[in-house]
Amino acid sequence: MYRQFLAAGATGIQVWGISQDNSQNTQRFARDWGVTFPLLIDEEPYEISQEYGLVHVPTYFLISPDGQVEISGDGFCKADLLAIRQSLAGQLAVKPSELFRAGEQVPDFKPG
Repeated sequence: MYRQFLAAGATGIQVWGISQDNSQNTQRFARDWGVTFPLLIDEEPYEISQEYGLVHVPTYFLISPDGQVEISGDGFCKADLLAIRQSLAGQLAVKPSELFRAGEQVPDFKPG
């Protein structure tokens, strides 16, 4: 249903989500999960998804300031999220913040 695109630009970080659901379901998802970044709609025939050759959702991309895909994956991958955190912190010259709470049981991978 939902894909998240992260882009690190010269002035900071931009985050976009692209939903394969209709506007009403996407708005409900954003409200239920506290999503505050822009969500774009990609309904059938899923032109954006096809443009990126996506097979699974969620799928995510970290796009470097020069426009290259630095990290991509699908589902929930703890190692990818930690790598994205590290890359963004490096690009912003800040200390990486904690991504997960202490003692939180986080799976290494969960398919979408």
